Amino acid sequence: MNDQRLAIILLSAIGMATAFMPWVKMPVFGYVPGTDNGGWLIFALYFVVFILAFIGDRARDLAGIKFYIAISLSLVAAGIGVWKIIDLDSSFVTVEYGLYLMTLTGIVIPLAAFIIGKSKKRDTTQKEGSDFTYRTEIEKKGAPD
Repeated sequence: MNDQRLAIILLSAIGMATAFMPWVKMPVFGYVPGTDNGGWLIFALYFVVFILAFIGDRARDLAGIKFYIAISLSLVAAGIGVWKIIDLDSSFVTVEYGLYLMTLTGIVIPLAAFIIGKSKKRDTTQKEGSDFTYRTEIEKKGAPD
């Protein structure tokens, strides 16, 4: 499996898990998980990103419309996370690690997709034969499956 797709799959799985982690702590009720506070939408967004990473040739980078949809959905999840952090941060409730991790995951998925996808850029070299010169393209390989 491609390194970029593997990173997206792992990060989106973490994003799905954050929907079940505590997002806020209330003095009387205790910890409130994300599923009680809009976490099912976040779960659905990261689930679509998870599925998009499996569609197509898994030996190649995620590219095209699937790439941009995955990035967009993770940025939407991060935006919702920032909005929830600003909205819920008050003296009455305390924002917990699940909401922070969900927001961080939404930011890291596009960064990982771009950085890991760009690190496998094609390298061109020239070789000289006895009568002619020809160019070959060498694709940098990631970790073996």
